[in-house]
Amino acid sequence: MPYLSVSVVIPTRNRPDLVVRAAHSALAQTQQGIEVIVVIDGPDPDTRARLQQISDPRLRVHELPESRGGANARNVGVQLAGGDWVAFLDDDDEWMPEKLRKQIIKGERTRADIVASRLIFRSPRGDEVWPRRLYEPGQSAGDYLLNRRGLAMGETLLQTSTLLVRREHLLAQPFRALPRHQDWDWIIEAVDVRGRTLVVHPEPLAVWNVGAHESVSTSKNPEPSWNWLHARRKVLSRAAQSGFLVIQIAPLYGEKQPREVLAQIVRELVALRASPRRWVQLLAMWFVPQSRRQQLRAALRRSGTTSP
Repeated sequence: MPYLSVSVVIPTRNRPDLVVRAAHSALAQTQQGIEVIVVIDGPDPDTRARLQQISDPRLRVHELPESRGGANARNVGVQLAGGDWVAFLDDDDEWMPEKLRKQIIKGERTRADIVASRLIFRSPRGDEVWPRRLYEPGQSAGDYLLNRRGLAMGETLLQTSTLLVRREHLLAQPFRALPRHQDWDWIIEAVDVRGRTLVVHPEPLAVWNVGAHESVSTSKNPEPSWNWLHARRKVLSRAAQSGFLVIQIAPLYGEKQPREVLAQIVRELVALRASPRRWVQLLAMWFVPQSRRQQLRAALRRSGTTSP
């Protein structure tokens, strides 16, 4: 068997058309010495049958006896992997053919533990290159992801389908099965707690596909986000915590806007000594209707600027 440099892990369930596209995208990589491991999260005959039609010996399909969630499927894929590096690909996303090769070069040159990249955010509104602001080596991952300067999506981003990670670190730190924020939780733990080095390739090397009726966060139950914030307070800076409150938690309440929740967020921001920018963001997020915010973001994207 040729030397394996990268194992690609694709978790999936009940989406045969999408995962076949993702698998072909991974198998089309110009990087030599790869294997593609699709982990089916529970019995799924249709997906298994479709993947068996791909006649490429580099493809391995592992079907779990029961569904235990995406985090477990990723962790199983890491256990099965034989490469020095592991790359994750969500079943509805795609890669550019040069993705792995360019990331391997950057990772080996910088001796990084984790290599991410920019991506193309593809939605019915068109394509955008995200993130607009790149992570800087040595920066706190929590501050980068959560202490945003504006409200517009895509300012900062470290998305799973762009991640290339040394397998030894994934074995030492598996993904936690959380109802929300699994990816942020893993990255912040890796970089800010365990001291793993992270670099980002400046080119868009993946495509993040979002359909007409999908959003980046589909669940509107705020409780998991509150729980995650409370569990990670010792890791996150005050700026990161205040940013999470305003940009992640506040929007989950939608048009209901309970006064007691607003009062709770205000108390939290006071205790965190939030910056004037954060208060402006809260006013915009809480009192400006979502439809108006979306119109403003669209106008800002067209003008090439970011929201205040």
